[in-house]
Amino acid sequence: MKKLYKLITINLFPVNINIKPQKKVIMTEALYNEFTKEIHTANEKSVKLGYYPSRFLQMAEQSGSVQAAKKMVTSGAIPNGMKKLKKMRKLDLTIESIMIKEKYQSLFTVEELNAAKWRLNSV
Repeated sequence: MKKLYKLITINLFPVNINIKPQKKVIMTEALYNEFTKEIHTANEKSVKLGYYPSRFLQMAEQSGSVQAAKKMVTSGAIPNGMKKLKKMRKLDLTIESIMIKEKYQSLFTVEELNAAKWRLNSV
């Protein structure tokens, strides 16, 4: 399979993003738990910086962190919280930045990962 690479800037450092075309989403309990833990840690750091991600937390409580991330990135408009994190130079704390990490890409479709990249590039 052809590998796709794209360079974007997050928090003032370059990040290589390798999105592998997938036929189906692969979710193991261990990977789901690891993703959830990383999201939780990022949310805690955001709160310490003065941003409380209330909308995402409500969505994650209702449907789980992966489903909430999927809904969030395909919702269209860039949320104010993401804009606040950009102003703080902390885009690494966004759901989108965590989603596109290679180890979590199997949890999402290519379309969802592209939506996450689009949001990071557009904020």
